[in-house]
Amino acid sequence: MLTTAERIEQATAYGVGTKAYVDTFGGMVACVVTEIHKPNANGIVIGHDELTVRIEETRGGYTKGEIVTRSAAYTPPRKHRILRGYHYRINTAYKYV
Repeated sequence: MLTTAERIEQATAYGVGTKAYVDTFGGMVACVVTEIHKPNANGIVIGHDELTVRIEETRGGYTKGEIVTRSAAYTPPRKHRILRGYHYRINTAYKYV
């Protein structure tokens, strides 16, 4: 089995400009990462570190163009949302650097 450090090392790296989703109670809302906050000692943002994102669609309580700060854990890149059967799954092998 891989250790946590090995999993982080193998995770796909993303940065500013990444198209992502904000995970909300109303579903996934499209956004773009505009800023990355609070990297750890290795320069990697994981867990509950924060991202500033620009919302790209009006949905639920979000308006297109709105700027919000969200947890990196709840803002997966769009490429990591995978359809399995009739349900979407999130591939968590990503990191923001």
